[in-house]
Amino acid sequence: MNRLDRLAMKVKKALGPPKIIHVLVDQMAGAWAVSASFWDGKAGHTPRVEHSVHSDIDAAMGRAQKLAAQYPNHLDLVILVDDI
Repeated sequence: MNRLDRLAMKVKKALGPPKIIHVLVDQMAGAWAVSASFWDGKAGHTPRVEHSVHSDIDAAMGRAQKLAAQYPNHLDLVILVDDI
């Protein structure tokens, strides 16, 4: 392992795992889209966004809850459901 690899590992360890910021569940064209934003907590870093599409709202909410459990944060998580 070279010096750059060791440095990258130290940075990842110092930042810690990403934390989920919010989840949006949106209905589109007969399907349900889940969009989740993650952030590593460092100022200036761009949040990462993950998208998935599901056939029904139960599957979409299941995915949103799974992401919330996988990437916990120290605050309450807001899951927005747009079904209008």
